[in-house]
Amino acid sequence: MTVNDDSADAAPGRPTSIGFVGLGNMGAVMSARLVAAGFTVHGHDTSASARAALADAGGRSHDNLGDAVRDASLVILMLPSSDAVEAVARDPQFTPAAGTTVIDMGSSEPARTQALAAELGQREITLVDAPVSGGVAGARAAVCRRSRRGCRCRSGSSLWPSGFLRGPARGPPGSDRWSRR
Repeated sequence: MTVNDDSADAAPGRPTSIGFVGLGNMGAVMSARLVAAGFTVHGHDTSASARAALADAGGRSHDNLGDAVRDASLVILMLPSSDAVEAVARDPQFTPAAGTTVIDMGSSEPARTQALAAELGQREITLVDAPVSGGVAGARAAVCRRSRRGCRCRSGSSLWPSGFLRGPARGPPGSDRWSRR
């Protein structure tokens, strides 16, 4: 896999392209940071101005949810609630390939997230609950933190560009797996 679709340099463990759904207050900043870090970001939002902002930042914006997630090796959902996450995940256009990891970074309800993870698992899609805190100011300063109830992953994971998410690793020393609290 490569960091950028146009790059010939291999970067094992990093996604080729990222689908990003929810380009509002937090999503706009986070998706632009990913673009700046060299990732190919395909974004979708119901707001035309949010999609335009991603395009202005160098990302690829899509009016259609399916176009944003279809070929992504990783999909990030930055949505405000479980209702919004479930609506996206159950939309007929939400068609990530089997083996895709979907990361819910919003403030979703844990029980509903677990039920949705089981539902997506039937399609061989992995859902990771990884809510962040820090708000828009934290996203701009690259100091968003994983919430205590969210996922655990090893520090310095090649999945995230340096400074995208900060916080101590909560998994066992040397762990390189995602795990739930």
